[in-house]
Amino acid sequence: SLMEQEYSNMMEKAFAELTKDSVEQSEIVQQHFDAVPDNFISTNMPDTKIGRRLLGALRMIKLRPELGLRRQTIFLSMGGWDHHAALLEPQNDMLGELAPALEAFQTALEDDLGLGDSVVTFTASDFARTIQSNGSGTDHAWGGNQMVFGGPVDGGKVLGQFPNLTIGFILGLLWLLVYSLPDSGPTPEPEPTGKSVPPPTDQIPPTREYPEQAMGDRILADYASFSSDGKEDIKLFYNYLTNVFLLLKSRDTRQYAINEDLADLLRGKNDYKTPFVSPDSHIFNEEKMIIDRWGIPIHIHTISHDRFELRSSGLDKKIFTEDDPIWPLPQPE
Repeated sequence: SLMEQEYSNMMEKAFAELTKDSVEQSEIVQQHFDAVPDNFISTNMPDTKIGRRLLGALRMIKLRPELGLRRQTIFLSMGGWDHHAALLEPQNDMLGELAPALEAFQTALEDDLGLGDSVVTFTASDFARTIQSNGSGTDHAWGGNQMVFGGPVDGGKVLGQFPNLTIGFILGLLWLLVYSLPDSGPTPEPEPTGKSVPPPTDQIPPTREYPEQAMGDRILADYASFSSDGKEDIKLFYNYLTNVFLLLKSRDTRQYAINEDLADLLRGKNDYKTPFVSPDSHIFNEEKMIIDRWGIPIHIHTISHDRFELRSSGLDKKIFTEDDPIWPLPQPE
């Protein structure tokens, strides 16, 4: 199988090891999950699809100490909200299914697990709905509202700036209703279709997990560790970069001639748009440069797109001295 084969390519080997570990860990979690008794809570969870999924989430939360988990992120889905037609009755039915399931979930957290103040639940969607009806439903839009609740939440509030609800009727000849928040400043105006564009934000969204990033962290785990020395470090890093460049070759033809460019590449600033190590990896210093075990930025000598030389400082913590580890080894003249 893929996981049992022997690989000479370190990226393939790391991917196989990561996959094998994931399968083994999922089997362990499933065994613990199945062992939780059915009566682990006294709260009656609704026997609906979302109710059963929330019950599964409660099982996972209960297993947190047993599995040694300090923090959990549990994702559940409930589809069917794309109401382009016949909005009112289907949405009313779906909210009638969602509300009691969420209520029971929160009750179980508080009364059965004693974790009411430790869990935050929130909704999320990749798009919202138009303010204006298309005749029987609503279409896709940008700005939208979400719910956040739980013991740690200062609830009972509507946050953000509500858009101006100007509804056009009969080609805009009759304006029926205008709502706006008093003394709230200018509000975003909807487009004729009722699409409200949220104001820009400088908040950076969380980075999704990339398999290349997980493999890079695994491969470089021993970089600058007690089990290696400077020569092994520079050789390991060179072999890893060689594999990265092979992966990038079809999409990225740039040369990375200085440390900062190489560091940016590994953090995701490449034509592949993929990080190959975590941004907070131990291979970077505070200035986001790649460093050796002595905290000195390594030197890269680019010969061509796919040929380069790496140099690290030695015990004297100085570059370009006789004790510098270099890879590949210089060829005798």
